[in-house]
Amino acid sequence: DPRMLNENDKVKWLCKGFDASRNINNIGTGPSQSLLTSDEYLGFWSSYMSIITKLQKQLGRFTDVEHQWISRCQLNALDKEIIDNYLISYTNLIKAAEAVSVADKFWATYPFSVFIYNSENYRLDAIYLSPLHPIRISWLFGCESAIKTEKSINKQIIQLIEGWNIPWVGPAPSPSGDSVFSAFPIDSGSHQLFIGWSALAYFDNSIGSVLEMPALAGSKSCPGGSSSGLNDGGVSAAIRDYFNVYPHQSTFSVDLYSSQKNARSNDLDDGIVRELSTIM
Repeated sequence: DPRMLNENDKVKWLCKGFDASRNINNIGTGPSQSLLTSDEYLGFWSSYMSIITKLQKQLGRFTDVEHQWISRCQLNALDKEIIDNYLISYTNLIKAAEAVSVADKFWATYPFSVFIYNSENYRLDAIYLSPLHPIRISWLFGCESAIKTEKSINKQIIQLIEGWNIPWVGPAPSPSGDSVFSAFPIDSGSHQLFIGWSALAYFDNSIGSVLEMPALAGSKSCPGGSSSGLNDGGVSAAIRDYFNVYPHQSTFSVDLYSSQKNARSNDLDDGIVRELSTIM
């Protein structure tokens, strides 16, 4: 069960899934009690509650409970002051954690995130940052607000907005300091579930590793992606350009190749099928 830290403020540390058997090299199983009882931690939760309270009103409009996702909320309805306070409290939390330990700084960096744990190597292979992560929600809020207020924006330009690399890198537990988590583009998923999410893949420069997202997390399929950043828009444009140059071709073959094994990107497949259905 979650540990109640402050009965009045109802602040909790949700430790679901992380126990003694999930000990990660160099960072343990979670933040220390010193950080969890700090003013900065309580302040962070307070600013978070200001946001989630407003978003819950939007989610209540969806009668299909299974689809009450944060990805379906209109973030531009939030106040800029609330977003700014959330970022400030997040910064204060990281500074407070850094003063406690390296492990606490790591945990403070990735609130509201999903960790993909490798039980063989006792490490994290990937981290998925949800739209509730302070960096993600502030970027999404900025995009939505700009589009909402700027009436002259061409709707076709909106699809060029890319935020998969925000943040670009993040700290990884490493005694030598050579490893990091690096941004990796992922599919938006079924029903656009992962719209607003971003992913970070483990990378260790000391051993010459390559960016690779796990295909499975337990028995569940992870969102596919491309380390090159190729997406459905890219393959659609390539197909259009090809037929502009070779309109007389009666056959067409597509060969998708990856330099390393990754979870297959469904967005690429969908982009190819969608584009071909419009021109053939």
